[in-house]
Amino acid sequence: MWNLINKTEYVADLIPFLDIDGAETVVAVVKATYTLKPENPELPLSLTEKQVPLTFADEYYGDPETSSLHYASDIVPEKQGTDVVMIGHAYAPHGQAEAIDVTLATGPLKKTIRVFGDRYWKKSLGRVSITSPQPFSTMPLIYERAFGGLDKTHKDPKKWAGEPRNPVGTGLVSNKGRQDLEEISLPNIEDPSALIKSFRDRPQPAGFGFVTPSWKPRLDYAGTYDEDWKENRYPLLPLDFDPRFYNSAHPDLISTEFFRGGELVRVGNASKKGSLSFKLPNVEVNAEFYIDSVVTKQMCRLDTVVIEPDEERFVLTWRTKVRCHRKLKYVMGAKLTSRRRVDGQND
Repeated sequence: MWNLINKTEYVADLIPFLDIDGAETVVAVVKATYTLKPENPELPLSLTEKQVPLTFADEYYGDPETSSLHYASDIVPEKQGTDVVMIGHAYAPHGQAEAIDVTLATGPLKKTIRVFGDRYWKKSLGRVSITSPQPFSTMPLIYERAFGGLDKTHKDPKKWAGEPRNPVGTGLVSNKGRQDLEEISLPNIEDPSALIKSFRDRPQPAGFGFVTPSWKPRLDYAGTYDEDWKENRYPLLPLDFDPRFYNSAHPDLISTEFFRGGELVRVGNASKKGSLSFKLPNVEVNAEFYIDSVVTKQMCRLDTVVIEPDEERFVLTWRTKVRCHRKLKYVMGAKLTSRRRVDGQND
């Protein structure tokens, strides 16, 4: 049993992994949950009384086959940059609206999505159009409300279609003649720069949430699991595995440069209390690994930021790993520490 000396105020764990080359590694994962104070963003940030535990497996909104990913697993060995995710609802600023923009900006990342009230495809005189949006007060920001889905209504299976970037979404039509066309809802969530105008349009699904591992583009990074892999590589990852697979945010919300802490976050129309503006805590997390009488010191990287306005909290995750090939049994443990940086300190 490894001895984890956690000197931080956060939750943490040590996880063994095998690198793609088969080398044994140990990964330190550290997770902190802070309270959002939208009524006064100038107040110092504080940790929540109850810290969110590590997520040891992907958690879905419902059946993993038919619903989107709610929380991605924290148990990954590395990320190639910082994921930024927002989970919650859109809120009409004046109580009701037919369409609003929801915004999220932090660090080098900025994303806007347009949220519509319920709309449907309409067929008249052989032409397919879109109904006017119905007024709404709140709208869940989930991929079920974004463009995607499956259409297997054509009698010829070769003309079936699906959206590999979001198979649980809505609005996709490949069979113009399907009988239930006017019962198919259009996406409530769209990219304002690529709004759907025709049933032939195939825009990138919009959203702020985690992306399921079996969806593109994450699937493109997973590698090839064929007979050759079974015979020559298993249980190691395939040689064409790309570690970008471990990044699970929407493609538009992955920063190739790791966040440092202190980044300003601005959120619009995703809180019932109005817009949000706050800075991430300027915190440095460090690890000391004790392996075979050798001490290895490393700084943990801030690689995941999850903003949850409905819960009035945000969650930060830091991570680092050390190679210890053929010395895993000599790993004694690790010590984790954190400190607030003086420059740009905000908490």
